[in-house]
Amino acid sequence: MGGNHDQIDAVAERLQWHRGKAFRYRANGFEVAAFADEVEGPRIESNARSTRLIHGGPAMPFERMQHGGTRFVTIEWDGELLRATRDPMGLAPLFYSIVGDCLWLSTEVEPLKSLASVKPDLEALSARAAFVPLDERTGWLGIHRVLPGSTLEVTFPGLRLRSARYWYPEHLFGSFRGSYLEALDEFRVRFDRAVRRCFEPGSAILLSGGLDSAAVASTACASGRGQPHLVHVHYPTLPKTDEASYAEAVASRLGVPLHTVSGLLAPWDIGAELDMHGIPYNWLPYGMDEPLLAHVAGAGIGVALDGHDGDGVLGPPGRGIWGNLLVNANFRQAWTLLRRYGAKRALRGAAADLVPPGLRPRLRNRRTYMDAVASYFLGSLKARVISDDIYRWRWPR
Repeated sequence: MGGNHDQIDAVAERLQWHRGKAFRYRANGFEVAAFADEVEGPRIESNARSTRLIHGGPAMPFERMQHGGTRFVTIEWDGELLRATRDPMGLAPLFYSIVGDCLWLSTEVEPLKSLASVKPDLEALSARAAFVPLDERTGWLGIHRVLPGSTLEVTFPGLRLRSARYWYPEHLFGSFRGSYLEALDEFRVRFDRAVRRCFEPGSAILLSGGLDSAAVASTACASGRGQPHLVHVHYPTLPKTDEASYAEAVASRLGVPLHTVSGLLAPWDIGAELDMHGIPYNWLPYGMDEPLLAHVAGAGIGVALDGHDGDGVLGPPGRGIWGNLLVNANFRQAWTLLRRYGAKRALRGAAADLVPPGLRPRLRNRRTYMDAVASYFLGSLKARVISDDIYRWRWPR
């Protein structure tokens, strides 16, 4: 918004990850330089009052894009107000930067880096390493991201910014009115549909040996589309992190060969990632994705699936469940779960939720994982690590 023509051409040349036919559009102070294809776009809709750019999903009314779209970015401009929206899951990226009196938006960071001399955002990078990321910040000072499920509103002149959420997943919790068995059946159908939609013959599956990736591998094998290419990263010199026996058990049960690669033990080079990807790509622990993806690429495989944090969805109720049921006097559901999981599990769960660790001698001085992480940081960042610690005991309410 507001950049000169030659400067926009130079910035567009820095796009790395886009393919398609180059096109330009300019109207009412709104200028676009992009590579477009027939499926992903972007597409431009314009009339006398406003201009809209749609990238990713099909063109539809704004409200339907928010609640019925899949992977998309939309940018709307009426001469005074610009609204930039990302899909709820954040599948389509969008970054922005203000340089002088101009607003620049891009689906990649590299073009925005070329606008001015930028420096690493050490606070944001430290927060990411501490597992308490500042999601709107990219790791570069002055370059921000539009958050998933949100709309960035920019008012001209003056470049007044406001970010507003439109998607609240917490409002969906507890909204299913069917029985437990009906919910289980629906979850199985959705999970099977999701794996089948992504899995192609010969696709790789990154298998940790945990419940989530094992579920993906099992569902893929049952799809009738042939065997997957199972890949596992292992650390034989780090016994506490070696899960090879679990991955081997899953592969053996499925009757599929398991390919193992060694994980990297070198320190995380965040500077190299900033230069290569434009943003910090890895989450610690570092050293898993690079050897896995290198193996997959070397085998000529173009699709790789993974499971991530599925244990909480597929597994039995965990921290806070039993205590909340008792505190809220929901005895009927507590009885149902007790019959399903047994009295021992119920009593241990209730005790863990309701009895502070200070009253349990064995746990009185036990540190959580995030306590260990916090020891590497100081000041407000250390306080954030401790306050956001999901492993720390809290009263159920």
